[in-house]
Amino acid sequence: MIEAVAAIEPSQLFAGLVGLKVTRLPEVERIRERWQALAAACGNPFLSWEWSSIWWEHFGEQREQAILGCEDGEGNLVGIAPLYVDSEKPVRIVRPIGHFPADVLGVICAPEHTSAVEQALAEHLVNEESWDILLLERNPSPALADSLGGQRIRAHVEPELRIEAADWDGFLKSKSKNFRGQVRNYENRLRRDHEFEIRLCDDPERLEDDFATLVRLHRMTRELRGDDPLGAFPPELAAFHLDFAREALERGWLRFWIATIDGEPAAAWYGFRYGGADWFYQSGRDPRWLRESVGFVLMSHTVRDAVEHGIHTYKLLLGNEDYKARFATDNPVVESFAVGRGLRGRAALGAKLASMRLRARLGRGEDE
Repeated sequence: MIEAVAAIEPSQLFAGLVGLKVTRLPEVERIRERWQALAAACGNPFLSWEWSSIWWEHFGEQREQAILGCEDGEGNLVGIAPLYVDSEKPVRIVRPIGHFPADVLGVICAPEHTSAVEQALAEHLVNEESWDILLLERNPSPALADSLGGQRIRAHVEPELRIEAADWDGFLKSKSKNFRGQVRNYENRLRRDHEFEIRLCDDPERLEDDFATLVRLHRMTRELRGDDPLGAFPPELAAFHLDFAREALERGWLRFWIATIDGEPAAAWYGFRYGGADWFYQSGRDPRWLRESVGFVLMSHTVRDAVEHGIHTYKLLLGNEDYKARFATDNPVVESFAVGRGLRGRAALGAKLASMRLRARLGRGEDE
């Protein structure tokens, strides 16, 4: 049973916290510079002003923004919680802006300020009466949700590769003999038997066509696995990502590669270089080249590019697929939480979670 939020005593949770004040901020369009400065310190593209503002243009649909800011004793903005009202009937549900295409969310602040900012936000939300259910999705830090008596809904594995080698040869030496052989042999075979190229998609004039290629290859990959072919790119999300890719390219964040075999696209890799890390978001490949492992060759190329540019963190993001495990050195987890406030909020959340559990059981063929 979820604890009542009203039972939490802020004085017990936040002893020693001084000087931080939480206030309601203007809408995302009006706080661009302040947001961008904090996002740069945060180092997460999914918390950037660009991601959030473009998301709002596509999916805001006249909803109410409920962005909270945390200021220090001198009035400096040190943290942002980018929230909005997703639903008001029958209960008022608040959740993060940009949530459903984003792989990692959280508060926007410098890493060293996370604990203090989350504590101040929790203290504010304890006393804030404008929400019934608060969703905190794909969050690497559970402190805020724990402070509010949140219930864990789901955990998500977000594998990553920590790169310690100074060069590509050093990186390969850190891997198994089998891995080294495959990296070298697969690409050499492609170059021997075909006209094989890997191109960085950095031409604004070609970006729309290149992105259409990514979407097509992604859908082919999904169909091969028997999954929903739309995958990460149903039309409305494809349009959002194309707009964000345009912005990311202009700002130098976009890392988008296409591999071609005999002049035809065979694989694509879409991600970002942001905050000193590479972020692998999505990919696709033509099943006709499955035996040639063109997807593995392209992935290896992007890792090599990261190594050669001095990138030490390569984030493989949501999902623990086998191909990611071949590269990953760590498997951090992000978690999604839900908090119910008051009798109405807790009752609605309890009913929602019970329905989710029932659907999951029925999906496994279990009896009620």
